[in-house]
Amino acid sequence: MANYPVVTPIVYTKKETEAVIENRLKPNTIQWSTSFNMNDYKTQGIYYITGERLQSENDNLPIMNASSGHSISGQLTVLDASLSDTEQCITQYLKLTNRLGSEGKEYIRTYNKYSNGSEGWSAWRELKQTTNLNQISDDGLKNYTENGMYEGVIVGSISSLNNITKVIENFLSTASTSGGAEDIPTGTFFTMNVLNNYAVVQKVEEWGFGVIPRSVTQRAKLLLITGQYVEIQRTLQGDVWGYWKMVNNL
Repeated sequence: MANYPVVTPIVYTKKETEAVIENRLKPNTIQWSTSFNMNDYKTQGIYYITGERLQSENDNLPIMNASSGHSISGQLTVLDASLSDTEQCITQYLKLTNRLGSEGKEYIRTYNKYSNGSEGWSAWRELKQTTNLNQISDDGLKNYTENGMYEGVIVGSISSLNNITKVIENFLSTASTSGGAEDIPTGTFFTMNVLNNYAVVQKVEEWGFGVIPRSVTQRAKLLLITGQYVEIQRTLQGDVWGYWKMVNNL
């Protein structure tokens, strides 16, 4: 008769099982401090960042602004595909909410170390997504001043469609002059890139060069309802928007 080993099952109570699960799911929380450095996080896992960013030097975050009361919140995912201590490939993927920037963004970078001794981090790349504004008026576009990409269709005066060829001719003519054009014609499909220098202005003010008005530039690529393609831009300085100026007319 064969002799079989005796197997004694390990039995966990419900409380013990819940404790194991909770411990495995417990996040790695990073409480922000002046000694924090993104370069230190190379171990694969998910980390949660919280706190204030009081200084912008030597922490290797992909944002410029820092001051008392500048609260940030982020989720950092670290992926490690290293072969050994001398051959490493580590990627950081960061989701970050920046209160002073009034926005949330996503970034990615990679650290490589080679057997010949060379090593280093790549620059942070922002993972930009396009915001679909659907139907919007030209005046409504002025509300979108945060850095990013936007797309949609201009819907203004519907009655202008009765004489759209003349409306477009007038828009193109005035946009090509020093004065510039006002509203983008109804029925225009656009993609728009917004440049906002709030972080640069804040840093210059911290250096003691006085208060500088923030500037915002909207640069749009237009496919007019008549099939013409043009590129235009306008700038907000202080509280005043400029008119649309022609950048390219193909």
